[in-house]
Amino acid sequence: YAPLIVTSTSEKYDEPTIEVFRFSVYGSELVIYGNYPLDATYITIKSKAVNIRALKECGMTAFYDTYISCETLVINSENTAIRSQNCVTVIVSKYCIINSNMDGIATSDSRLTDNHIYLGGRIIINAERFGLSTNNGSIYSKGSPSGNARQLPALEQLHITADEPISAVGVINLRCADAKITATGNDEPAIKGT
Repeated sequence: YAPLIVTSTSEKYDEPTIEVFRFSVYGSELVIYGNYPLDATYITIKSKAVNIRALKECGMTAFYDTYISCETLVINSENTAIRSQNCVTVIVSKYCIINSNMDGIATSDSRLTDNHIYLGGRIIINAERFGLSTNNGSIYSKGSPSGNARQLPALEQLHITADEPISAVGVINLRCADAKITATGNDEPAIKGT
C-alpha cells in the first residue's frame, strides 16, 4: 500500500512508461509521468489517489477492460486520456478531473459488442474532441445506490466540456443528480446516439 511513482524521460514518441499484459494496482497512490504512461491488455486500478500526465500519447490504453476505482483521479493528456478496445469503468468518489487534447474516455473497436463505458461517482471531463465516445458500445450509469449489473454506485456529478461531449453507437443511459454538458464544436451535437 505504499505509493507507486513511475516516470520516464524517453525521447521516443510512442514508448510507454509502463507496458505489460496485466496492470493491477491496489495502493494509496499511483503517479505515472511520461510520453505514453500506460499500455496494457488489462488495467485494474484501485488506489486512493491517481495522477497521470501524458506528454505525447494517451494517458492509458488497454486492449480489453479498464477498471478504475479511486477517491481522486487526475489525468492530463496530450492525446486521449483513457482508451480501451473493450469496456471502461470509472468510479471516483471525491473528484475526477480529465483534461485531454483529444478524447476524454473512448472505446474504439467496432468488432467487439461489449465496449461500453460505465460511470459512477463524480467526474469532470474537458476534451478537445469527444468527452465520452464509444464506437460500438453504450454509456451507462443507473444512478442508484445498488448500481446496475456491474454494481456501479450512483453517478453524482458529470460535467463535460468538449467539441462533441457524448457520442455512442449504442444506448446512452445516464442518470445523474448534477449534470452539465457543454458542446464547444461548430455544428456538433452535445449528445449523439445511434
